[in-house]
Amino acid sequence: MHKKAQTLVIILWVLVILAFLAVGIGYRVSTALDFSRYQKDKLKAYCLAKSQLSRAIAAIDRAEMGSDPISEESKININTASEEQLIALLEKAGMPSAQEIAANILIYRGDKEDDQKLYERSGYLPKQDTFNCVEEFALVKGIAKSDFEKLKGYITVYGKGSLDINTASEGVLSIACRGIAKILKVEDSYGDSVAGKIIELRDSAGRFKTRQDIKPSLTGQEEQNIFNKLMEQAALSSDNFLIAVTGNASTIRNKVSCVYNRAEKRVVFWHEN
Repeated sequence: MHKKAQTLVIILWVLVILAFLAVGIGYRVSTALDFSRYQKDKLKAYCLAKSQLSRAIAAIDRAEMGSDPISEESKININTASEEQLIALLEKAGMPSAQEIAANILIYRGDKEDDQKLYERSGYLPKQDTFNCVEEFALVKGIAKSDFEKLKGYITVYGKGSLDINTASEGVLSIACRGIAKILKVEDSYGDSVAGKIIELRDSAGRFKTRQDIKPSLTGQEEQNIFNKLMEQAALSSDNFLIAVTGNASTIRNKVSCVYNRAEKRVVFWHEN
């Protein structure tokens, strides 16, 4: 009887151990299956995003952009903008020390020497070269994260500095014209007026096909001078486009953004998360 009891106890322990092993194996198998599904969905989401991206690039090449891709030349190029345009840009964000920070931008991108060691005293050195991405703008001394958030929709690092009159917003045109007004030493209000009149003409007449189509109803020599200077940097189309797409598979979302250069037929910037 005693031996039977011992045998029963042993059998019970074996069953308990086997049960634990079964649970452990089941958990591992379940985890492996979940991971496999996750990897499959992640790959599917990525492929869907890339598929959308390819379609967007094909549409850009056919000049059928629609409303999704964003023209980079419709923004202020922080690599080529004059000091006056940078001041106008910073004022757009309501920054009271716009002139001082504009000088810091010029130091950072290498147009001025940091004679007062402003950056060195802050613990880092200026790049002394052009910006590679707009996020780098936040490294400029005096630009807080909140300031960058206000400005990032107005700035770019792509292109050669021309401004696409057909896609630039009134806000961007106002910054560009205000910068020219500062160069010409006239009131900012003249720049706002020129920008508003270009937008008004574009809204009524549609996309400008030639420079001769751009004939806003200007008032006075100040507005004419601002307009003439603006046209020196104006373009009627863009080469660089920001494309942002999302691929969804089950609970997985894969976001891909890139900048595509239509003239060179290549992607010049890529980011995914």
